[in-house]
Amino acid sequence: MTICQSKRSMLAAITGLVLVAGTVTTACAEEVVPWQRLDTAAIQTVLAGNIIDYANARQEFSASGRSYYAETGGETEFGQWEARANRYCSLWPPSTAWSCYKLEQDAGDPLHLRFVGERGDSYPGYLRAQNQPADSKSP
Repeated sequence: MTICQSKRSMLAAITGLVLVAGTVTTACAEEVVPWQRLDTAAIQTVLAGNIIDYANARQEFSASGRSYYAETGGETEFGQWEARANRYCSLWPPSTAWSCYKLEQDAGDPLHLRFVGERGDSYPGYLRAQNQPADSKSP
């Protein structure tokens, strides 16, 4: 097994992807990174003033740090958010504890984001501007 093949095998094991020869490469040739972790400044830029649509919910991120979350057909919850230490952090009353997640962006579709918890739990969503209709997925 070559070093490149070994890296591909490791990538497949870590991400759980089923690789088709040539679809995902490592640094051996053209590097295709499926998810890119965002830093503090990028998190602030991407989220502030925008909305993320999840499978059965949506979340709005105001530039002031307020956040609004509503499941389809459910009531709206109000919380706070901020970007710090290269993570997205949120506070949802009545809790007084902040929860923080890595925020990653799909390299192939920059509007596709996912929040990743400390245990690897993942919450994917699709970014849209506040003035963009809910059924529209393109800028």
